[in-house]
Amino acid sequence: MSNLSNESQKSQNHTYMSQKFKRTLKYSRLAIPFLFFGLAVFFSNCNKGHVEILDILDTVENCSVPYVVYFYPKADIGNGDVSYRWDFGDGEFSDERTPVHVYNKTGLFTVTLKVRNKEKEDVKSKKIDLQAASLPIQPEFEYAYFGSGKFATAKFSFLNYSQHATSFEWDFGDGYSSELESPTHEFALSGTYNVTLNAICNGDTAKLSESFTILPAPNDFYIADIRVWLPSQFLGTSIICDVSYNGWVIETSPVAHDISGYPVVLPINEYVPHIDFGPYDNIKFEVYDINVANSAPIYTFAVSMLDIQNDYYPYMLIFDDGNDYAAEVDINYEIDKKKK
Repeated sequence: MSNLSNESQKSQNHTYMSQKFKRTLKYSRLAIPFLFFGLAVFFSNCNKGHVEILDILDTVENCSVPYVVYFYPKADIGNGDVSYRWDFGDGEFSDERTPVHVYNKTGLFTVTLKVRNKEKEDVKSKKIDLQAASLPIQPEFEYAYFGSGKFATAKFSFLNYSQHATSFEWDFGDGYSSELESPTHEFALSGTYNVTLNAICNGDTAKLSESFTILPAPNDFYIADIRVWLPSQFLGTSIICDVSYNGWVIETSPVAHDISGYPVVLPINEYVPHIDFGPYDNIKFEVYDINVANSAPIYTFAVSMLDIQNDYYPYMLIFDDGNDYAAEVDINYEIDKKKK
């Protein structure tokens, strides 16, 4: 992108993702990075001597012997150096934090984990039921979307939490497919799409489907508030913000008098109807010090409409030049209000 910062890209892709991530036990191996981060942050504390195993999580791959099992410790381990010792109940052991173990026979196995640091240790066991000669395939997926996730082109990330499957086939309902475990996909056109996950093992297939409706590209653009950060030298001044579309001022915010801290919230509350997401169309936010007559803007935050489209229509624009000039702009979209 040319005008949006790296922070904007990360924020938009992360902040506006789907709220659907809610499983705790059915992790596929592609979810391991998310789990590592969450456990490290959530369960760490400043008591170096504290060790407590809260749970042992597992994911079983394959629907028959050999069973491949991914193990994850859910533990409060403080901040000290920690060692792990896994006993898989079949005569095999591991010192890895998140081991992968292959059971080459059926059975009811008692898995024991010992976690130790210099001062404390804890032990926890869990039974893994692999007595059946075959296990039913359990297809499951969730999704996240980029930007608003509502308008074409829309981009989705599909996270696969299926159990007991060795391969996968995705049908996105728009003529495209994928054999990746957890693919991303763009829906280029508006419409309702039935996305189907086929989870496969030993020639058997289990399916799970979910429908998504993608709206046409918007052409009404609503600007709510702009929050502004400026260098400390501007404290005590009074500022306004002019908003322009393609060089024409469409709204001026109320004056923020004698600013004493940041961010400064400047209400805009203005629709920009019949916008065009072409490469030469742009929105500018020009911040002025009203105590300086006929002055140039203190700073100008600008973004092309094409960049907004390429970011999948985010609900917030974030600007940051790295030199104490920054802004957040709340926006929304509609499809031609006059035609509704």
